[in-house]
Amino acid sequence: MDKNKGRFILLKNGKTQVLVDRIGAQIVAIDVDGQQISFSGATDPLFEVDTQWAKTAPVLFPNPGPVGKENEKYGVLPRDGKDTTYYHNGGVYKIGQHGFAQNTEFVVQGFDGKSCVLSIDADEETVKHYPYDFRFYVVIDIDENGQINYKSAVNNLDNKPILAGQGWHPAFKLHADPRCYKVVFRNLEKDESCEAEEGVLYDVYEPFIKANKSKGFGGIKSADVEIVYVDPVTNKQTTYLTMHTDSPNIIIWSRDKDYEEAHGHEYFLAIEPWNTTPRQIQKLTTQDKTPSIEGARIVGVGEVDELNASVKVNPEYIAMLESQAEFGK
Repeated sequence: MDKNKGRFILLKNGKTQVLVDRIGAQIVAIDVDGQQISFSGATDPLFEVDTQWAKTAPVLFPNPGPVGKENEKYGVLPRDGKDTTYYHNGGVYKIGQHGFAQNTEFVVQGFDGKSCVLSIDADEETVKHYPYDFRFYVVIDIDENGQINYKSAVNNLDNKPILAGQGWHPAFKLHADPRCYKVVFRNLEKDESCEAEEGVLYDVYEPFIKANKSKGFGGIKSADVEIVYVDPVTNKQTTYLTMHTDSPNIIIWSRDKDYEEAHGHEYFLAIEPWNTTPRQIQKLTTQDKTPSIEGARIVGVGEVDELNASVKVNPEYIAMLESQAEFGK
């Protein structure tokens, strides 16, 4: 079979399996020792069509987050369907939240059973949304320890610096009452502006799942972000998984689901490393000299910019799931 024709790519190493969709280079399933780790998105029949979040782990490029304030004063017009119109150097472009890569078909550049390399290039379609020449890669690898390593990279093929933000948006299934889960930062290196605190157990249910809100932690130099399960009876803490990243921004988000009404539905928590802040495209529209945009992710001519993250599931947590038949019921 031509590896560029099959839509889905299965990666395996030991007890870890990852299914990748070439549409968006998206991880659509993570399985560790027979346990589902990733949120199943649109494939979950318990979600109503009009309320579900259909993605599982989208790739965010070239603009993580929304485009900008929908105000003509800023060179940005209200949404036309899913896209927002913006202006730059006399051109008119349309782009949606989190960019176009998540809906673009990637080409397989490499595959060895444990890893794959996918890419997209600028073409007639991308220039309608984004006025630059580029090549964008996504590399997914499972190492011998079952750790999932994720990398995205953009190569500036243009004759001028380009604005190119990158992000990853994986959502992880919560197997029990979501009120039992917390998020904690370990091995945290940060700037003075960073609000995240080492070792603090941040609540998941009230601010994210129930409130349907996200929170961004900026100013991060390096961190291990853990999802921790706290046993409601014994109060024992068990790390579920750990994401390591050196991205400066971590976004935490979940879908609005009232626990009593949605009991039995699949809850999830998204932990998203971004290398830029949202609404950078808005700044692009108001300045011709891209390198002067403060805080944006700028890639010089001929340069490559990367985003790296890894996810490791704790075997103790998997063993707990296997030993407790009623866990999460």
